[in-house]
Amino acid sequence: MGTDVAKTSQQLLAMGPEGQKAFNQLASSVANAEIPVKKLDNMFTRFGDTLIRTIRWQLASSLIHGFIGTMQ
Repeated sequence: MGTDVAKTSQQLLAMGPEGQKAFNQLASSVANAEIPVKKLDNMFTRFGDTLIRTIRWQLASSLIHGFIGTMQ
């Protein structure tokens, strides 16, 4: 969001124990948010792979059905 992490951490730590507590909570929140983001990325990757396989299967199926139709 255009905020420098180093500058923000320095400002929070300069506020004393309360700032350190706020910084620790912020760092914990960021670390906890990383896990769902990775899961979401993995879900989209699997969805894309499945979509590509479905398209390939549909194309192969259409070609086979077209060939069989021609042979008949």
